[in-house]
Order: sequence, then C-alpha cells, then structure tokens
Amino acid sequence: MVKRMKFRLATWIGSIVVSALLLAGCAAQPINLPYKDLSAEEILSASVQILPLNTKGDLNNDEIEELAAILQRVEIINRDDSHDTDGGQAVIFTLMMADGTELTLSCPRDNFININGTGYKLKNGVGHKLNNLGGSIAVNLDHAYDEVFQFAIFPIGTTEETYYFDLRQDGRFTCNFGNRASDDISQRPFFSFPKKSRNTQLSDDDLKILTDMACALEASEYSIAKEFYEDSWVAALLFHGKVYEIDYWHNDGADLFMNLIDKIMELSPIMVDMHGWA
Repeated sequence: MVKRMKFRLATWIGSIVVSALLLAGCAAQPINLPYKDLSAEEILSASVQILPLNTKGDLNNDEIEELAAILQRVEIINRDDSHDTDGGQAVIFTLMMADGTELTLSCPRDNFININGTGYKLKNGVGHKLNNLGGSIAVNLDHAYDEVFQFAIFPIGTTEETYYFDLRQDGRFTCNFGNRASDDISQRPFFSFPKKSRNTQLSDDDLKILTDMACALEASEYSIAKEFYEDSWVAALLFHGKVYEIDYWHNDGADLFMNLIDKIMELSPIMVDMHGWA
C-alpha cells in the first residue's frame, strides 16, 4: 500500500514537472501574429519586385485585399536570420502604410519571412502564398508599351510544365517555366509563380527575325486551330492583341507559325522539353 502511494505520488510530481517544462517552452517561444488585425484600408499602396529579373509591378485594390488576408495569417515563432534569398531569387513586397511607415516583406522559404531586413521563422507555411501572389502579379504585368509578343507552349491536360515567353522591344527575351492559371494567354493572370525564370539579351538580328516572323503570321490568313489532340502540346502567341494557337504535334499547312515557334525555342534561355505523357 505504501509502495503504491509512493508510486502515485512520484507519478503526480512527474506530471507536474513535465507540464511546467512544457509551459516554460511555450513561454520561451510565444506565437506572434503581428498582422492579425491588418486591414487592406491600412495599406495605401503596395508593389512587388522579382529578383533576379528585376521585374516590378504595383498591386491593384483586389490584390492588396489578398495580400492583407495572407499577412493576417503570418505566425512568427522566433527570430531566424539563417535564410536570405533562394539562389538569388526573391519576391519582395513594399507596402506604404497609412501611418506613414514603409514595410518590406519577402519569404525566401515557405516557413521563413524577412520583415524590414530581419528574418523570422514561421509556424505556418504562408511563404508560398506570398510568393505565388507576387509572382503572378509580376509575371502577368501588362507591358504593352514595350512588348513585342507573348508566347506560351504547354501540355494538354495539365497546368504544369508551362513555358511562358515575353519578348521586349529592347531585345530582352524572358522565359518562365512553371504552372499556368489559365489556358487563354490573353487572360490575366495567365501564369502562376514560376519555378524557373531566365532571360537573355537578343542580338538586333535575332530580334528582327522574331518580329518579322510574327508580322508575317499576322499578315497571313492563319486561323486558330479548332482541335487539339490528347497528350499533345498547345502553342499560343499573343501579338498585337490577337491570339494564335496551334497543336504543335498535329498541324498541317502552318509553316509560318511552326517556323516562328521553332525559332523561339532555339533562342529560349531555358531548354524546352516537350516530352510525351505515355
């Protein structure tokens, strides 16, 4: 009987000690929700920058609403400066607040956030939501003032493995590889945050070749393909506000378009792999 009472007493004391340690641990790492009460009205303006491409864009009211909703879910565990940028790539938000302050945010990892130059570890992985929002905004900016054309090639039946190209009048040629948000290249957003982004500076001759080929297609009587085969790839061009589409593997009498597509892939800063799905 005495032994049993001693055992129960020891167990009870042990439980108290464990509970105290757990409480002490929680006290040492309090969860901080710095933006839980943030409203979109408190953000006067916001912009996003993508590195290393140095693509920049401003957020509209709907995007600011979405940004505020994401920030409300940020849960900080503790300070952690072990992460800076992911291989030189970063999505950086700059917010001008109603109280006159400026806030700079980036998420080099899903569970890390950098706020005004200081890194923190997150309890919940909202980093990818911020990166996806910023990437979608920046990649889908309307650059009609200096844009030659946009081009995409993607497999039918999945939103993954999409190659999205942007050619500018100064010869800057960008390829993004990742997931698309739509099958219509004229829609915004068309492309989600890229898994890989590369750009290259085309020579004047190559820029003229691509521009002339796009103009020749525009002047032709090419009509958009009506049928796309399962397990094939769609090529889509947005030029002067008009969309041109073709089934890359199943086409007939579309030499102008096919020659342009092959030239785009030849000059692409990312190798295009149009593998089969069988």
